[in-house]
Amino acid sequence: MVKTGIRDIIGNVSCITNIFQAGRLLVIGDLVYGAALQLEYPEVCASYDMDKEQAVKTRIRLLQYAEDNGLTMAGMHLPEPAFR
Repeated sequence: MVKTGIRDIIGNVSCITNIFQAGRLLVIGDLVYGAALQLEYPEVCASYDMDKEQAVKTRIRLLQYAEDNGLTMAGMHLPEPAFR
């Protein structure tokens, strides 16, 4: 479960990828690089995913967490206005 605060996202570029949850807002950092593709197909990896298998597991888990909890996601690579 994601808790309020900053946490690393396992599998992605560890130095720049963090998540932050404040209330109903989940900032997903670099969880996805190509939102149009990876939000529909989270198993698709970018070359930036350092551990591709773990990145896929993390992406699926956090996207499901956001959906299950009715959270709004904000991300660095989401299309304008960068919320979903």
